[in-house]
Amino acid sequence: AAAALLVVAALVFNSLQTTPAAATPPMLVIDSSEVTTHQAALTQQKWTELQLASRTAAEAANGQLERVIRMQTWRTDSLLDEDGALVENVEVPHWYEYTFLDDGSVYELVTAGEPFVGQNNKDLPDPGTVLLEYLHAPGTFKLSSRAEPPTTAAEWGPYLASGVMGTPAAIDKIRELQGVLEQFPLAWEQRASLIEYLSTLEGLQYVGTTTDRLGRTGEAFRTADG
Repeated sequence: AAAALLVVAALVFNSLQTTPAAATPPMLVIDSSEVTTHQAALTQQKWTELQLASRTAAEAANGQLERVIRMQTWRTDSLLDEDGALVENVEVPHWYEYTFLDDGSVYELVTAGEPFVGQNNKDLPDPGTVLLEYLHAPGTFKLSSRAEPPTTAAEWGPYLASGVMGTPAAIDKIRELQGVLEQFPLAWEQRASLIEYLSTLEGLQYVGTTTDRLGRTGEAFRTADG
């Protein structure tokens, strides 16, 4: 069976992606102390709380939103000696920021990220070191060929299913969603409608709270598709 874990923070939809490798960042730890035998009822309660929080935030923002995509990745880089022989493979953390400006241009900034706890960082650049800085002219930058994400819950299902062959299961839609969050800075109305849609997605169960590798607390939901 395949399993997917979805972490939803009430007001934040920054994306976090990791690349599997021999020495990977630590797995997320789930605090399931709140979960009881009444899991279905608790799952519905959590979705209700998240929907209320997202709608409240959307109304309070009054349409104002910092249009930025932020994510951290770990990429395997090879260290070579003077003769070109492999010395070792190193997990290099990268922090990405894409800022979508009002004139249509996009400011791209890539810096060295924070190494994960226990990582050997002797050959890594200092966190915050600028690796790439570039201003893309209006109309020249696009992370995805997808259409703009929808603003109503009813549209999210077909939107996510459009990227999957055949009839998508819940796990397929979660995987598609990860890509969307890495490619589009969602407006408040899009965030709120997405949470409303996720609350109707069959098979998602609340499993507890967790803190991601950037220190953000969120509610964890899991789906398993055989």
